[in-house]
Amino acid sequence: MTGVDRSPTRTSGRIAVLAGAAAAVALATGSLPSLALGGPGVTVLAVGVRRGEHSFVSVGGFGLFLAALLAGVAGAPVPTTLVGAALAVLAWDAGTGAIELGEQVGRNAATRSAELAHVSGTVTVAAVAGGLAYGTYAATAGGRPVTALVLLTFAAVALASGLRLMPVSDGES
Repeated sequence: MTGVDRSPTRTSGRIAVLAGAAAAVALATGSLPSLALGGPGVTVLAVGVRRGEHSFVSVGGFGLFLAALLAGVAGAPVPTTLVGAALAVLAWDAGTGAIELGEQVGRNAATRSAELAHVSGTVTVAAVAGGLAYGTYAATAGGRPVTALVLLTFAAVALASGLRLMPVSDGES
């Protein structure tokens, strides 16, 4: 008898790596120096998803988020910075979700619809947080990168907090 493969799920794992790569590319278009943090962040995140290591996924996600902060400080356009930060949080959330779901029900369980529903929720929360951050920035700051950085950090913390409140479902009732 063979055991259940407790590796990270494929769907969320792929979404995590794609979102991380998209974050790095988006941020590099606004600030090339951010690639120095974003590139390694994607690599570490991908290794973490492959190995099922929460710490690697967290370090990779943090590297991507630091790349967003660097892009903001370097004067990248605020929308680019917000999109990059949202993608970084999506990459981290999908990566940790892939690991947790794989540990709970196994890699080969029918979880695709639950994973896509979770990612949809993450994108919705990210869009609302990013929209609020951008709206506040546009209404109050105009062109102050430091204000954008503070609002970006606040939005990311709110997003991460909201995502931890969302349960990961195994797709069964």
